[in-house]
Amino acid sequence: MTLSTTDSLAVYLASLSPPDLARIVTTTPTVPDEPRPTTLRHIAVCLADPETALLGCSFLSRGELQLLEVLWAVAEERPPGGAARLGRDAGGPRLDDDPVVVVDPDALLALVCGPDCAELRDLGPALDALTGRVLAWPEDGRIRLHPGAASVFPLPLGLGAPAYGLLLSQRAEDLQAIVRELGGLPAGRKDDNAGLAARLLADPDVVRRITARLDPPARAALDELTEIGIRRDPSAAWGSYGTRPQGPPAADGLARLRRRGLLLPTGDGWEMMPREVALALRGEDYRVPLEAHPPQVVTTKADRAAVLRESAAAAALAVDVASRLLHTCAIAPPQVAKGGGVGIR
Repeated sequence: MTLSTTDSLAVYLASLSPPDLARIVTTTPTVPDEPRPTTLRHIAVCLADPETALLGCSFLSRGELQLLEVLWAVAEERPPGGAARLGRDAGGPRLDDDPVVVVDPDALLALVCGPDCAELRDLGPALDALTGRVLAWPEDGRIRLHPGAASVFPLPLGLGAPAYGLLLSQRAEDLQAIVRELGGLPAGRKDDNAGLAARLLADPDVVRRITARLDPPARAALDELTEIGIRRDPSAAWGSYGTRPQGPPAADGLARLRRRGLLLPTGDGWEMMPREVALALRGEDYRVPLEAHPPQVVTTKADRAAVLRESAAAAALAVDVASRLLHTCAIAPPQVAKGGGVGIR
């Protein structure tokens, strides 16, 4: 059973040492000072506020933001209602409203440093910064993400949404056609066809096979979408209500992408390339360069004795200037302005 964001946070907070817990409570703006929460459950409710994630992102360095974006790019997101809320007052499991977002550490490593990377050592400090801001925390061997940060990365790394969620919003007959184009055998239920099409699109060999047969116009559109993940169909603004005018199939490269599930409508004329398709087209060697460590600042070593001499001389000069200023004011008092204060001349 998957825990809601609030319950997952409560479990995570219970695992922290008193100093770590105190640091989160005292540095998170959404945890009030008065009245200060007295239970882990109350603290977790405060931390589950979307403002926690939005404010937390403002404190991150560039490298830490990059890591958070990569986490969102490889995250598995379950829709609202997929989590159970627990507690003595819950009366048994009930549906939660916020999505559950988790990351497999292996998927993170594969995108950052490839199959030869064996550990998260280099990412440790950046991950610690994310957990300190409650933007991510460990849960059952995976990394749980705060759903409030979703609006910060609507298209992480230029990648669209996962295929399954996009496919579920398509018409049943369109799903069957997509499954056939991908080389599968359509099933009877819409959910089954969406799952089958998602599994086929998640197979890089299948994606490469069906894209190899595209004509130049379709290939050009595909290459652009691989980098940006989303487009808006201009005809949606000018066509009949609820319809999209289609040109001749041979001249419409985008229509070829739609028939194969490489480009899926999401509403209001917007269309998105599934995340799995974009990653397959970017290739097995695609890696995300991270600035996990702060840049090196060039410094010059100063002699301690010289610093002390210069600071003493500067202090003596400041005292001398202040003394002369006071002496001048004593001889010729400055005129007080009508509005108060002394004129700048």
